[in-house]
Amino acid sequence: MPITRSGSLFAFGILFAAALCSPLRADDKPADNTAKLEKSQFIRIVRDELKRPLTMETAIVRYVPTDEKKPGPIVDLIAAVHVGEKKYYEQLNQEFANYDSLLYELVAPKGTKVPKKAGATGSPVSALQIWMKNTLNLEFQLEQIDYHASNFVHADMSPEDFSKSMKNLNESPVSMFLKLMQASMAQQNQKPVNNMLMMAALFDRKEGPLVLKQIMADQLDGADTMLEALNGPEGSTLVTERNKFALKVLGEEATQGKKRLAIFYGAAHMTDMEKRLLEQLPLKRTETRWLAAWDLKAPAKTPAAPDVEKKSESK
Repeated sequence: MPITRSGSLFAFGILFAAALCSPLRADDKPADNTAKLEKSQFIRIVRDELKRPLTMETAIVRYVPTDEKKPGPIVDLIAAVHVGEKKYYEQLNQEFANYDSLLYELVAPKGTKVPKKAGATGSPVSALQIWMKNTLNLEFQLEQIDYHASNFVHADMSPEDFSKSMKNLNESPVSMFLKLMQASMAQQNQKPVNNMLMMAALFDRKEGPLVLKQIMADQLDGADTMLEALNGPEGSTLVTERNKFALKVLGEEATQGKKRLAIFYGAAHMTDMEKRLLEQLPLKRTETRWLAAWDLKAPAKTPAAPDVEKKSESK
């Protein structure tokens, strides 16, 4: 069955959610830290001199107190994709050990402790992420990140809070589906997908995973247009309301005297997260580091063995 334009729009809409959104389960006047500050980039593709993709990378962006005479906590925003290379998650686990508190996303009851090698949660998004893992020859975040580390702090809504927020915003599964379709249309108007190439890659077990990764990475790179359409002018439970919740937990951790803090959320959350962080706290952005999440390089071809001419021996 051929992939239609509407079919590809929906496919990339749900894949966007699976790759960048959740692995489901102050009284003072805000400081104006966002004026004349360009928003950070949290996901990018690195290419060679011939514009061939090499890696897709996610960012760790650091924010420090604006006034050095009034020391406060250092905050890192750690963007994530929820399926990635094994080395990517190994490096993230090493990074996480450097923080007093590492705030993580997971729509789950308050106080949830995710066991090691947690695996899929059973949600549709989780099932989709497992499908992506298998199709793209990648690893699943919940199976690779050590959520049992002592410095991990659950900083996300409970299922009850999530449902209540959706009700308050007049959201429903159907409305979220329609927003995804709208967001996909906005994204594909900027970056059309070769449907025939995508279809062929789905059935090519040898080279298909790499081709699909390259197609998806191109869509995920610079996905701000899609995200804005997904959130809409009133925001959304999926992104903005959960961001507010995470920043509330961040404030609580800072109040307890924690000095090195990080928020580990999907890359789709981070543009809005940065904006709210700088509106609420006297912080300034100082540096960005990049981690390679997907390897997009075509494997080097092994040179063919030279032909050996057999010369017949004269008798």
